[in-house]
This record gives sequence, structure tokens and C-alpha cells, in this order.
Amino acid sequence: MKIYLMRHGETTWNKAHRLQGQTDIPLNENGLLIARKTQKGMEKIPFDVAYTSPLQRAKRTAEIVLTGRDIKLIEDERLKEISFGSYEGVVIDEVIEKKESPLYEFLRVPEQYIPGENAESIRELMDRGMDFLMNEIVPLEASCRQIFVATHGAFINSVICNVAKLPVKEFWGNLQKNCGVTIIDCTNGQLTLEKKGLVFYDEICE
Repeated sequence: MKIYLMRHGETTWNKAHRLQGQTDIPLNENGLLIARKTQKGMEKIPFDVAYTSPLQRAKRTAEIVLTGRDIKLIEDERLKEISFGSYEGVVIDEVIEKKESPLYEFLRVPEQYIPGENAESIRELMDRGMDFLMNEIVPLEASCRQIFVATHGAFINSVICNVAKLPVKEFWGNLQKNCGVTIIDCTNGQLTLEKKGLVFYDEICE
């Protein structure tokens, strides 16, 4: 069984390099465009089941990519982006070099990250990601061949670290483009990283 983890399309906050976290920001025009182009690039890939984060940037991406398919889209809270608490909306460039900020650690030395008030730790993100995969997706192996999941950048990073058994210090080595796809293989209940950072719209754009 193959699990296609897709990062959502672009938003105005992506463009402005603002931390989104669980703030519900919609796709911008470019985000809608690359989602439509991704739909064309993936239209021949059959999916048995589809899941999405309830945040609109992921949900709308999924709706566009799945256009024309007779498939139910299931929302799951576990697929949300990591929460940054009061730091959501902050411009990354303004805090990335401020060592007194928790975001310095998150972005530069993630293995040392201690979240601020009402924020989520990387371990908490990794745990809910694996909870989703092991308890929701792996049991589908007997009945499904390919599963589509629309989610977020840090969420996908956390899954890659877990599945590939990478240390947290390598967390940011896996960030993919908007509408980028990571494929996880599930065989006999075991998860392995097959491919990461795929895009399905470059050829159409050329």
C-alpha cells in the first residue's frame, strides 16, 4: 500500500514567510493554480481513500486535486500543522537569528526546541502523526492500494523522521514545496520511506 502525503498549496503567509501553524489561512491564487496543475499531474493515480487536515489550505488543496473522483474526503484533526501558539503570524526572517526566541531553536536546532505557551513540541507532533498512520492507515492495508493525505510541511517532516528513523536535528532537511508529495510504503504493517519531495506540476508548467 502506498500513502501519498501532500503538502497544501501556497498561501499569502507562505509567500510572506509567516509561521502559519494552526491559523486557518486560505490558499492564494498561486496556491489554487498549482493545486489545479497537480490535479492534472495526478489524475491517473487511483486513490481508494482520501484524508485531509481540517485547515482550509489543506482541505481546499485536497478538493481540487481530487476533482472528478468519486471518493469521500475524510477530515482528521491529527493531520493539522504543528501549533506555534502565540508565535503564529510571526515573520520567520524577524526571529530566526534571535537566540532568545523559542523559534530560533525550532528553525535552527530543532532537537533543542522547547515550545512557548500554548505551542506544541516536535515530539507531540511526531506522536500524533504516527498515531494517525498506525491506527487509521495501516489497518487499511488489506483493502486499499493507494491513499491520499493532504496535510502540512512540518507534519510531513515529522513523519519522515519517524519512518526513516532520522534524528530530530535533521527535521528541516525534508521540507518540500507547496503541493509536494512524500510517498510512504506500507507492507505487512511496516512503514518505509519510498520517495520525498515529488511534484506533479513541473512538466505541465513547462
